[in-house]
Amino acid sequence: MAYRKFRADQLFDGYHLHGNGKVLITDETGKVEEIVSFSEAGDDIQILSGILSPGLINCHCHLELSHLKNVIPPHTGLIEFLCSVVTKRDFPREVIDQEIIKAEKEMYDDGIVAVGDIGNTADTAEVKSKSKIRWQNF
Repeated sequence: MAYRKFRADQLFDGYHLHGNGKVLITDETGKVEEIVSFSEAGDDIQILSGILSPGLINCHCHLELSHLKNVIPPHTGLIEFLCSVVTKRDFPREVIDQEIIKAEKEMYDDGIVAVGDIGNTADTAEVKSKSKIRWQNF
C-alpha cells in the first residue's frame, strides 16, 4: 500500500492545532492513517505552507440562489429576506448558471468537502454531477 506524507506549518486534527513537528500520513485514497512525529515519519514527506486541516462541511446552503449574493442586503430579517428571494429571482439563465458555477468553485477552493443544500429546482444538478464536493440535497 502506498502512503502519502504531509507536513505543514500547522496541522489541525479537528481538535488540536499541532506545530510543524507532526506529519500526517494517508493511504493513496486520502484516508488518514495516522499522525506521527517528524522523526518517525521517514522519507518522502510533502512540505506545505499554511495550515493543513480536515475538510470543512457547509451544513446549510442554497446553491440555486447564488445569483442573489450581494443583491439582498444582509441583516434585514427573515421576512424581508424571503420577500427579496421571491421578488428578485428573475435573472437571465446565463447569470444564474454562472453564479452557481462560481459559488461551487469558491466553496471547493475554501476547503469545503461536503454540503447540505436546500433546493427547489434542478438548476444545480449539472454542476453537482461534476463537483468534487459531496452533496446532500434537501
